[in-house]
Amino acid sequence: YDNMAQNCLNENLLFICIGTSVVLGITLGLALRAFELSSDTVSLLQFPGEIFMRLLKLMILPLVVASLISALAQMDAANSSLMGVVTLIYYLVTVFFATLLGIFLVLTIHPGDPRLAYGLPVVEAHKISALDSILDLIRNMFPDNIVQASFERSRTVHRTNVVARNNVTIQEITKEVSDQRGMNIIAST
Repeated sequence: YDNMAQNCLNENLLFICIGTSVVLGITLGLALRAFELSSDTVSLLQFPGEIFMRLLKLMILPLVVASLISALAQMDAANSSLMGVVTLIYYLVTVFFATLLGIFLVLTIHPGDPRLAYGLPVVEAHKISALDSILDLIRNMFPDNIVQASFERSRTVHRTNVVARNNVTIQEITKEVSDQRGMNIIAST
């Protein structure tokens, strides 16, 4: 009986670990909502997840290209040409619908309209923080796109939002990670 339980545990270990992690993450997230955490604490708590997502994004393109090349190498010429035609039709249909969606959204929400810019964030000079610099350094070690890493780097930017409420002007400073021009020397070596 012990051997059967051990085999069941070994076969379902990944499922058990994922389920336990989800329950632990939800519990920890709900428990931490009760506390007033600073923005630095929140950024430190979300940092491992951000690095994990960057690594997943980094792996997607090479994995898809390798699997496509492997699948095409195993097919004969007739199936390969049929797959090429189906892929081309799929691409044209998705581009058509994406274009329609883009035109619809441009006509409805008017992006870039200067009248809508009131109350949007104003970019200020970068305030240097040791914590932000260290996190940016680690972020740049794990780019989410290897091609993009050759001409852009991640950097934490402080933005000041000027909000007018009830005849009172409030300045809210928020941090966000953005990609800026310049070679990512850490990830390119």
